[in-house]
Amino acid sequence: MRLRSYTEMIVEYKVNEFYYDDLLESEALHAKFPYSVIVEGEYLEHNNLTNWIKINIGNDIFDCVDYGKISYDYCFVEYFFKDNIAALKVSEIVPHIYTLYPLSPKPNRAVKSDGWEKVIEYNLKDEHAIIMTISNN
Repeated sequence: MRLRSYTEMIVEYKVNEFYYDDLLESEALHAKFPYSVIVEGEYLEHNNLTNWIKINIGNDIFDCVDYGKISYDYCFVEYFFKDNIAALKVSEIVPHIYTLYPLSPKPNRAVKSDGWEKVIEYNLKDEHAIIMTISNN
């Protein structure tokens, strides 16, 4: 999972592939939640990030738009926040969230995506690492 800019997202989607409804939803959310963070990653990573936000920031301070798949279970999500502090907190933790895959061929493998089909293994030296298990919430 990694932070991306709006321009990087548009380049990846090749502009034409955006769903018009997603863009309308994004515009509407910007009116209620003026600060946003764009994150690229696997669906499980986005689920874990959403759970982290709910636990650490709260349910009522954010919303998000899933811009659809760019590959199998891989997409951009724009997270919208009421205040800049929440958006900054999320921006700061995204590079440190690893997802634990207990059923992987390597037991208890914790990784984060770094682009489609690219992963970064959990680094013991990452003192800010947040390891999250797969959740169906």
